[in-house]
Amino acid sequence: MDPLVELAPALWAAERDTFKSSPHCLPAYYAMDMLIRFPDICTTLGAKVYNEGGDSTGEVVITMDKGTRIELIILIKDNPSNKIERALVETKRICKDKTICVPWAMPNVMGMMGRISHNMGLFKFVEGPSSLHYIDKESKPYADVRYVSIFSKSIY
Repeated sequence: MDPLVELAPALWAAERDTFKSSPHCLPAYYAMDMLIRFPDICTTLGAKVYNEGGDSTGEVVITMDKGTRIELIILIKDNPSNKIERALVETKRICKDKTICVPWAMPNVMGMMGRISHNMGLFKFVEGPSSLHYIDKESKPYADVRYVSIFSKSIY
């Protein structure tokens, strides 16, 4: 059995609510809330919601298959657990022959990706600053948000 379990939409609200407790979790809360309020986005973006083991854990991986590229939005309440790190390394649900892009990530996710990318058979290609706003572009951006694109070694 794959360690990343796809969550049924009926379970998304409980997972979203695990992110309510802390201001630094607001991006995760609103990412999940957007999928709940606008379910057609999942179809349009090819989005699927996973977590390790299928329980409400405060650790979510949203995948969006864009053809030659897979975007991962990794939402983690606090510091990542060994379970989610192991699940990302061992999963067969993420095609590692495609470009994997993390379009935005909080510092705890960037640290985790740095630790596990080699074990996933990936190497970091591009990393840089990203801008994440809570409400609109007039609001002050969230501090210290990064993006990373990582590639499978088999591509080269």
